[in-house]
Amino acid sequence: MTTKKATARMHWARFRPERHEVGMEYLAGDGAFFCESQNRFSHIALEELLLAEDRLILHASFIESRFGGLLFTGPCGVGKSTQAALWERFEDACLINGDRPVLSRGERGWTAHGSPYAGSSRCFINRSLPVRAIVALSQGERCDICRIGLGEAFRRLYAGTTLNTWNAAYVERVCTLLGELAAAVPVYRMQCTPDEAAVKTLRAELEKAELEKEGSRDGFKGGTL
Repeated sequence: MTTKKATARMHWARFRPERHEVGMEYLAGDGAFFCESQNRFSHIALEELLLAEDRLILHASFIESRFGGLLFTGPCGVGKSTQAALWERFEDACLINGDRPVLSRGERGWTAHGSPYAGSSRCFINRSLPVRAIVALSQGERCDICRIGLGEAFRRLYAGTTLNTWNAAYVERVCTLLGELAAAVPVYRMQCTPDEAAVKTLRAELEKAELEKEGSRDGFKGGTL
């Protein structure tokens, strides 16, 4: 692999969402410097292209569980990959993306998608799932979890979003979408340990939420006008 300083420029980059396609063309001789997908996506500013379609990149580990799509987010080193691995071990979950899944807004709610950004997990399965919950992690000596309000949820999601802060219009659009995401999807603050206790804590909270949702639905059916 060449060690020459990467000074390449692209002739164009085009995003065709209807064809699920991103096209790139480098100036003559420059393409050889960008042999890895991480470099390619960085140089076409993929986050801006996705934002045009109301899509965001969130720093999180994204798993498929029996509850649906779960995303573990938080600062580097907090244990996102550890919690995802624990769910794979104890709940037969499947890791879809270990670093930066894409979130999209649709008529039926928010969906998480695997992306080529895999981080150290090297896991980037091309699969999409409705987002059941987002879990903002912190480390602790014991496990504790609670669903957080809109303001705190927004702040934690903002901290984990790929963001070009020099572009005011971009930031404004991202903030609008994050506000909608925080209002539509349950966001939990979870202090956790790196063991099965963390899985049990989150599982119990999700099961409780499902029971409450079912009870609310049954109560509505049994009501009278």
